[in-house]
Amino acid sequence: MEYTTKTILNKVEEYFSNLGYECQRYSDRLGEVRIPLFCVKKENDEITDLIVVDIITEERISKSEYLPSMDIEGTTIEFACAPKFFQYYLHQAKVYWAYGANLAEDNKYRSFKAACRKNGIGLLKVADNIDLVLEASNLLKQFTDEIDKEIRNSTLRGIPQRDQVFELVKKSLERLQEENIHYLIYYGAPRFQRREITKRETQDLSLILINKLLGIKKLEYSGILASFARTYRKADKSDYELALSVIKRLWRDRFDLEYPNVQKDFESILLLNPKYRDHFLHQFQVFLLGAVILDGLYRTRLISTFNRVNRARIEDAWLAAATYHDFYFPIQLTESWMTQFFKKFFDFTRKKIPLELKFEEIIIRDEFLYKMQSLCKVIGCALDDCLIRFIIERVAVDKNHAVLSAFGLFREFNGNEKLSENAINIAAASILLHDKPNWECFSGKFDNSNKQDWEQELCCRNLLPQLQFMSLPIAFLLAFCDSVQEWGREGRGYETVRPELLNLEVTPQKISIAISLEDNDSFRIKFDELEKLKQYLDDARFEITLSTPQGGQIATLPMTGR
Repeated sequence: MEYTTKTILNKVEEYFSNLGYECQRYSDRLGEVRIPLFCVKKENDEITDLIVVDIITEERISKSEYLPSMDIEGTTIEFACAPKFFQYYLHQAKVYWAYGANLAEDNKYRSFKAACRKNGIGLLKVADNIDLVLEASNLLKQFTDEIDKEIRNSTLRGIPQRDQVFELVKKSLERLQEENIHYLIYYGAPRFQRREITKRETQDLSLILINKLLGIKKLEYSGILASFARTYRKADKSDYELALSVIKRLWRDRFDLEYPNVQKDFESILLLNPKYRDHFLHQFQVFLLGAVILDGLYRTRLISTFNRVNRARIEDAWLAAATYHDFYFPIQLTESWMTQFFKKFFDFTRKKIPLELKFEEIIIRDEFLYKMQSLCKVIGCALDDCLIRFIIERVAVDKNHAVLSAFGLFREFNGNEKLSENAINIAAASILLHDKPNWECFSGKFDNSNKQDWEQELCCRNLLPQLQFMSLPIAFLLAFCDSVQEWGREGRGYETVRPELLNLEVTPQKISIAISLEDNDSFRIKFDELEKLKQYLDDARFEITLSTPQGGQIATLPMTGR
């Protein structure tokens, strides 16, 4: 049995439904803070019991991870976690952690369990059946139990006096307020930054992916990623700031370059368009996803051969490609940038549109011909007028961000000695190929009737019918991760789809990713997209499972090249 968020939720929901509760997944009972499972029992339309359940999918757990102390402005919030948060705002509800039976019950677990008992947080162990490990008690009962205990311990003639009882109640109330008031303070923000309290995965980095970073060991920068994962839950910065700091550090450490970030200002404007989706955090999560996959495959012969032949480590080529692949996406939407781009990358000085220039004039500018030859060598085809026209038209007509970003990467790494020329060429070619309009034309396998003549000309040549991980691992990985990474992207229209990463498993024999989409419409759109991708990517070890939260739709698509 796989103990994913979805499977645990299914079991727990079934358990409480059988006990007469009405269950709601990801309830908005607390506004923007979604409750994973909110269960209500009623009699004669009166609420008689409330249950809140949060989910743990890890195989190992510790108190410091799931019941941490958070230091903020000289104040310490003890046990800063979602269940404590739910307890405070739903003081009549009993709050549980639910976890899979595969969780290791070691010393760290026992410390975690003791902290849960102290805080009245229940534990549910999920296997074929539900095992009630710890019974929960709501905050109101915890308070009254504490008062009763204080009264019983009173020694004033064996019988507490009224004033003494009043004083005990007053002190207990003050302590309760002091310990919990900060949950109130950090609830009201429009965008929550306290992941220990909110865990809003719809607009945050996936915690499943973050936890996977703790297990990677073979990449040369695995220590940086593991450190990021360990501190993520305690961080009070935005996801954007955290991601940017990690990318900047990696670019400095691995390439001796400053990451050229300009995306935030543009994205704040572009997000006003309800159809626009975030691309910076998307890039970062694509990078993290690929890093986990590469680490799981690192002992294979392919990786060692790549490192030896290209005189660079594969994780560095991946870092360059993944964190830059959508860098010029704003240009695809911003016409006014095009003049500057042509001046910067192709050295156009005359006021002519590109198609008015002869190919001979274009290809001698800014080593354009040399760069095109480098890209073609990686892809495995010969450079000719057809390919040159395709690239130029793709820039001039489509403002295609993949082509712009590929050539932008060449410029960023011009003269760089930390990454080999082969690795730079591979990263740039992978960026060029990751975008669907481009790989469709290179493969020539799809409907070409609605394409421009310069696209149809390339399609007819079938230059790269299928993309294989064994031959072009970075290009394969970028197309795969870019297509599957749906969770945690910001955008007004996009938020209604509510994609969620459910599971990620990587072994040399199988790379399996499971994601959930909100409804049948979003499922169908994503399924159609991945159905095309699986005809292009040819490595059946890679598979994607799509589902809807209520199990109405489910499909597994292996990347079989057909």
